[in-house]
Amino acid sequence: MKTYLKKINRENIDNSEDQLTKVEVKYFDNFTKDGPSYYPEYKIIKVSNFFADNVKEKSELKEKLELERIKELDDFLIMRNKVYASRTFPQKLKIMIFERDDYTCQMCGKHKDLLIKEGAHLEADHIVEVVDGGLTTYDNGQTLCISRLE
Repeated sequence: MKTYLKKINRENIDNSEDQLTKVEVKYFDNFTKDGPSYYPEYKIIKVSNFFADNVKEKSELKEKLELERIKELDDFLIMRNKVYASRTFPQKLKIMIFERDDYTCQMCGKHKDLLIKEGAHLEADHIVEVVDGGLTTYDNGQTLCISRLE
């Protein structure tokens, strides 16, 4: 069996010293919180000039994703700690409770997939009822199937 190798056109390869030179690149490390605001922190790393643009792109992506994660966490903590005036759970809070409880009824242990087959569904309900002084909060919510609420 013959193996064919492509000839490398040396003119298309930039072997200049410039590509091999180490350059300093600002690379995202993490965020620091100061009051309600977050500030990015960077570290300086040395890379070959050839890779500098790739490293910068990766750093920007990492910073963007980390900021999105922090915002989601902040939203979660706000929702979790908030006391709602209404007796019903807001939709976003219901979803958080369902996710925490793995979409499973806390009384009978049935998962939402089985409940759907049975023609039932899940609801968020108060652990300590409102009439007994219970509040509409994340910690006072539980996932129950509709048959348990009747």
